[in-house]
Amino acid sequence: MSERPNAHVIVLNGGSSAGKSTIGRKLQSSLSDTWLLTGVDVVIWTMPRELEFNPEGFMIDNGFFRRGPEFMRLFSAFQASVVAQAKSGVNVIVEDVFLDGALDQQRWQNALGEVETLWVGIHCSPTIAAAREAERGDRPLGIAANEADSAHEGVHYDVEVDSGIMDLASVVEDITSAVSSRWALSSTPATNDPTATPPRRALTVEGRINRAPWEH
Repeated sequence: MSERPNAHVIVLNGGSSAGKSTIGRKLQSSLSDTWLLTGVDVVIWTMPRELEFNPEGFMIDNGFFRRGPEFMRLFSAFQASVVAQAKSGVNVIVEDVFLDGALDQQRWQNALGEVETLWVGIHCSPTIAAAREAERGDRPLGIAANEADSAHEGVHYDVEVDSGIMDLASVVEDITSAVSSRWALSSTPATNDPTATPPRRALTVEGRINRAPWEH
């Protein structure tokens, strides 16, 4: 079997409740070829509980998610795993929240190196994000409003969408159009129908690590 060439990475950046997981699932269904969907929630799900409310791990402080040095060490390893997948010929869609704005993008750029990457900004106003957060009731309150704008500070994108004012199909169409322009990959039209696998949050309302989707 011939070795597949390096694949592509799409990074979806936006605050909590911006709709990244739903958009990622829709992109998987719309884009040609196979794409894995992963993100920061995977890192949190697989962390030991001892890193909850721990300055070395992570803390929720007045609606802000604070990352400690051990969290960042583990996240760096996660970034390396994404690069390894792409270099083995697997396309990857990554969901993330750039809590440090441009600095987090630089961290990703350093990790990705020469891997071809499309940077996508998922905007959503603080008011709309906070309303979604309250309606869903499955995540710590305050995070959505705090991250809505700060996650994009100083970040440079190839395409930007606003999930607060655009319908889901239009958001996905804008992203797949950018993918097609960059890499000449085909896609099928998206719909506004709910995704077959509803997203599950990595954090509970209390800010603890939620049960992972594979845990029963």
